[in-house]
Amino acid sequence: MKIVRQTESEVVVEESSHWTTILCALVSLFFLYLAAIEGLHNGYISAAIFLVFALSWLSRSAFTFDAVAKTIRWKRLSSFRISTGTIPFSSVQAIKLDPVSSDRGSVTTWRLNLVTTGGPVTMCNVDRAGHNGIASLRETLVHLVEPIGVPETPAPDVPPTDNPDAERAAELDDSVRRLLQQGRKIDAILLVQRTDHLDLTEATFRVNRIAHNMKSEAPGE
Repeated sequence: MKIVRQTESEVVVEESSHWTTILCALVSLFFLYLAAIEGLHNGYISAAIFLVFALSWLSRSAFTFDAVAKTIRWKRLSSFRISTGTIPFSSVQAIKLDPVSSDRGSVTTWRLNLVTTGGPVTMCNVDRAGHNGIASLRETLVHLVEPIGVPETPAPDVPPTDNPDAERAAELDDSVRRLLQQGRKIDAILLVQRTDHLDLTEATFRVNRIAHNMKSEAPGE
């Protein structure tokens, strides 16, 4: 899944399996050539098999995040069936990045899901193995939707200094701020996730809250 168009008020992301479909179709044509020109009768069977593979892999999803209309418009083509829908920003509770392990457990890919009041909506079935790429995409979408549908956690009151938990939280907050000042947002999220034993979504929201507070505290803001 990748961004195919982005403006200040709109982001369009798409997922497509067209390369797999094209590859299977080319192999099917090759076997069809062998059957028709070279007289290899089994080629018709092989061509039919790869054609079925090509058709089964034919799928495409597109999600348009519209900050003006405050909606997410989606369209999905799968097995020659087209589905469409519209999701208001106000019904989006979270945008989750869920790990998906392979059957052998050696490779972890990532699934991007919308958590809405009407139920989960899968944006992509299985995305690239690189975590940073899909996490960066999620960050872009969260920042677009967050002011409407994904409220930030309110900032806590300043705790008393003799509270050990409060002191630890303050130290973690300072560490996150230093990482954000260095442009290391992913490292900040992983630090919060590991220290407070949170899932990726909760850790990201907490870091986003700190980043928002830093921006508000900056001179001229």
